[in-house]
Amino acid sequence: LRMIPTPSSASIRCVLFDLGGVVFDSPISFVREFERTKGLKKDSINRAFSRSKNWKRLEEGKIGQEEFCQRVILEGLASKGVSVLDLRQIMRGISSVMRPRKDMVPQLPPR
Repeated sequence: LRMIPTPSSASIRCVLFDLGGVVFDSPISFVREFERTKGLKKDSINRAFSRSKNWKRLEEGKIGQEEFCQRVILEGLASKGVSVLDLRQIMRGISSVMRPRKDMVPQLPPR
């Protein structure tokens, strides 16, 4: 057991927390609906994203969305019938659903 110092006994240097599905609505349901309308196997795109080294690079800001889309297609989504245009649509959809959850808004500090 390791004792975690309280703010009065140590300065806080970093705070980490999960945004997607915690503070913001999860984009997974949007992606699943896209998969359903395209006739793709459930979670095929989510699985491809999570397995892609480029997802991490996108999250870290090392590559942009367009480069991400191009790279993920080359990693194998093209063989499933997914195009770069499809991925652009998915990325726009993910951006549109990433809104703060109503039950979390009161928990966020004021600006």
